Amino acid sequence: MAERANRSYSPDAPAHLHVSLSGDLDAAAAPDALARLMEANPSPGDDVKLDLADVVFIDSVGVAMLQRARTDLDALGCQLTFTNPSRAVVRVFTILGLLEYFSVDN
Repeated sequence: MAERANRSYSPDAPAHLHVSLSGDLDAAAAPDALARLMEANPSPGDDVKLDLADVVFIDSVGVAMLQRARTDLDALGCQLTFTNPSRAVVRVFTILGLLEYFSVDN
């Protein structure tokens, strides 16, 4: 699972933190992906975009990791949006009814 993180600022708007995930988001990769997301050091009020375009596989542990990320970032006062979900992510989110639960931006 490769991760990239970029942060941008605007004087009158919250900071934007963009993190990209790729490969499998499964039991082997999810704990490291969550740790790396939090290592990107989101600050209270940040607008966090988690790009899922290059995720090729996601299992229940990956879904649980995304839920944990949402919970942790909510506690920090951050807004989390999943962007560019891959076909694999959309399929799993659709089956589980999560497209309405998570903030997803195509």
